[in-house]
Amino acid sequence: MTSRYGAGTHVADRLPARRGAETLSGIVAEMLRQAGRAGFTPDEAAAATFAAASARRRPGPIVRILFAECTRADAVYDAERIDDAFPDRVETEGALLDEIADRLGRFHYDLVATPAFHADEALPLVGGRVPLVAMLQAGMVEITHEIASLEPGHSVGVVCASSRGAANIEQILRFSETPGVEIVAATPDDTEALRRVDERADMILLSREALALSLERGFSRPERLRSWAYEFDPSGLELLRRSMESIRAARSVA
Repeated sequence: MTSRYGAGTHVADRLPARRGAETLSGIVAEMLRQAGRAGFTPDEAAAATFAAASARRRPGPIVRILFAECTRADAVYDAERIDDAFPDRVETEGALLDEIADRLGRFHYDLVATPAFHADEALPLVGGRVPLVAMLQAGMVEITHEIASLEPGHSVGVVCASSRGAANIEQILRFSETPGVEIVAATPDDTEALRRVDERADMILLSREALALSLERGFSRPERLRSWAYEFDPSGLELLRRSMESIRAARSVA
């Protein structure tokens, strides 16, 4: 899945290529071609694009949410889930944690949301410019308890599409107080690290991006595989709803 400003969320057969200047130039060229076929000049298309981008800096009737995660697949997926939970009331965009400051500087958002385990990272990036909502997740407790039950000397493999994502999962596992349990991390482009995970891990956690890349096919003994992909706990969505209502109430007073 991929999300783009003003274009919504789309499902593709494979993950999109990494963004770059070439990709953006192609998008602009295609937009100009389509505008030309419809009878608009390049200047008119540019003016309309600027107007649409400028509108993103102004508040409106919809609550605009920036959802930040450590991997793009999780960020886009969770943004879509929020839109589904509050239809016609919110517009949610997914972003990486590192993109928070840039997004808040360029566009209008009413609040930033992030998983509870990323709240400490997101707080200084938001810097008090908008409310920050830390959302609880369902599905992690069972896996964490299973890991906590492992005897010292066992190993847990962590496979995530980014080294930062793998490090974040590793940090969460450290909080589960599993003394003597080794964490073996790998990313999809590190063949040697994936081999080590397959050889040494007694349990293997696969992130949403890792599953989207079908990395589970490369591991022997599939009974060791676990999905490290969460859904929102109802209490997390309720906390978000209350924040949205506060924003709407403040607008009505203004």
